[in-house]
Amino acid sequence: MRKLELVKNGHLVLKNCKKPSFKKGHSLIRLGCVGACSSDIARGFDSGAYFYPLVMGHEAMGYVEKTDAPQLKIDDKVVIFPLLPCFK
Repeated sequence: MRKLELVKNGHLVLKNCKKPSFKKGHSLIRLGCVGACSSDIARGFDSGAYFYPLVMGHEAMGYVEKTDAPQLKIDDKVVIFPLLPCFK
């Protein structure tokens, strides 16, 4: 798995990272597409981010890989609401 991390204003680094483990009460999503929007560009190259490092790209969709939520099943297509991060 990889992530694009903003380590300081104007400096992006593509890093390998471990796949997250499943946690009870959460769903594990296999990402299909992640996009950058205009706020990512401003944070990365103009006004700077609120904190560093910051993983870039918050417009995302994917597929349910594992879940204990009764309304979801494996391989359901989902979109991710980017305004409620867990910061982990």
